[in-house]
Amino acid sequence: LDRVNKKVKHEKKLAYHIFGWIAFARRRLKGVELQYALAVKPGMKELNADSIPDYDVITSVCAGLVIVDSKGSPTFVYYTTQEYFTSHQDELFPCIHEDMMRTCLTYMSFDIFE
Repeated sequence: LDRVNKKVKHEKKLAYHIFGWIAFARRRLKGVELQYALAVKPGMKELNADSIPDYDVITSVCAGLVIVDSKGSPTFVYYTTQEYFTSHQDELFPCIHEDMMRTCLTYMSFDIFE
């Protein structure tokens, strides 16, 4: 985590966003699901293709803690990473469930789904 914490602000923020989605999603996410979750911002009415991070960005900002497995799902390299984030949820991810809910509701309210 030291390498992540030393990154520039926007890369560190993205890395922790990725960690949160991987650690606290109710099931293992497909790569495209994580990509879309990372691209959705509150107030959006449609997905901006330019804001979807590719797998190289996802893995590089996470400084070796995240890989994309053979099925295309992002996952932690070590299970202990999952355990660490779960046990430190209150300090590292105090609003993760609200953030995930907000992202999902924003996505479902896109104009394309009307």
